[in-house]
Amino acid sequence: MKKNIITNVLCLLLFSIVVNGQGNTAQNEHRLTGKTAPDWTLSDYNNESFALKDFTSKVLLIEFSGIMCPPCHAALPFLKQLVADYEDKSFELIRIECWEKNIDIIKKYCLDNEIEYKFLLRDLEIEKKYFSFGVPQFFILDENRTIQYFMQGYGLGTTDKKIRDAIDELLEK
Repeated sequence: MKKNIITNVLCLLLFSIVVNGQGNTAQNEHRLTGKTAPDWTLSDYNNESFALKDFTSKVLLIEFSGIMCPPCHAALPFLKQLVADYEDKSFELIRIECWEKNIDIIKKYCLDNEIEYKFLLRDLEIEKKYFSFGVPQFFILDENRTIQYFMQGYGLGTTDKKIRDAIDELLEK
């Protein structure tokens, strides 16, 4: 009980800091920036497999996240709107769930939140290859699957603008 209270307080503090745009959103460099994204094949909650090479869009946004992460959940409306706004563009969004392992909980989360983009299940080896050390993390890849942009954390408005600007820049090339 005490551990859950402490965890909830820490999550709420992180949520308020990151949502106000004062969190880690300024961190735009990553060891993989400018390098080809590590390859992977992951499954969704229906056990359908998807490989990085299967995505052919000009711009690919990969988010490492957790369904119990307040900042990740706060990003949902933005991400859903992003998918709608770029529907006719060469853009795709993939979310990789890093925390939850229970397929039924993940499926319910996706259905309850009307998630219509790829929501793939974690793989610790993939997380290690991407040096994923916290959520949310956003990797923006170009058509050659080179990681052009990286963002850690989510700040309502600030992260939204940075992601849109990066996508627009890559779509114009």
